[in-house]
Amino acid sequence: MHAVAAQLALHEADPPRARAELTQAQRLRPALTYAVPHLAVQARIELARCHLALADFTAARTLLREADEILTRRPRLGVFVQQAKDLRAELSPARDTSAPGASTLTAAELRLLPMLRLPGRAS
Repeated sequence: MHAVAAQLALHEADPPRARAELTQAQRLRPALTYAVPHLAVQARIELARCHLALADFTAARTLLREADEILTRRPRLGVFVQQAKDLRAELSPARDTSAPGASTLTAAELRLLPMLRLPGRAS
């Protein structure tokens, strides 16, 4: 849902809204595992496309790497295999990789975020 909303915002030339939707999607990403591989890979591909449109190549690569990890465990996902391959070609090595952001957190890092406490805050 958030990937589609981000794509719609991009279509309407509203990058701030697209980034807000992508931020919401990041919170849900750890729940999308190889247990439901079609949804997990499709969501990551769509989110990577949005990040690519926003020139956030590092985040797009992170999402594609996660999709590839799922495809390694579940290689028979039909059209998603080719979509990942096509997206990988778009993310050629010539693209800028020097602008990492919060969106580049891995799924494991995202799972740990809620466990971190900010100084001065009571639990």
